Amino acid sequence: MLSLHDVHRIIDLFNSNKIMIYEMSKSIKKSIVIRKLRLNIDEGFNDAAFTSIVYGIINSVIYTLIVPVYCNIKFLSKPFISINPHFGENILKSDFDCILDFRYGNIIVNGIKFLKNFKRR
Repeated sequence: MLSLHDVHRIIDLFNSNKIMIYEMSKSIKKSIVIRKLRLNIDEGFNDAAFTSIVYGIINSVIYTLIVPVYCNIKFLSKPFISINPHFGENILKSDFDCILDFRYGNIIVNGIKFLKNFKRR
């Protein structure tokens, strides 16, 4: 079990290595290519108002997550995202399909650099 002191030490560790973590993640992002991203969500409830509220919440969460990924990682094809409300039915169904490529060597080299230059307090 982690104490508050342990959590504070972990946060300090990451803060002291912030620049190195940023550079490492930037290097790894360059090596990731998403070939296909398809997300289909069907949701519905008996109450139309509740269905529309849940539709808005799902829509805002999905696009809040997808837009930064789309802006920072290379996509070979445009992502297909479909969120379909079904009024008067109780349904919640999702289908997610993603094909991505990345280089293991890049991740291993960055991990070794990280461990080698890791600053401990």
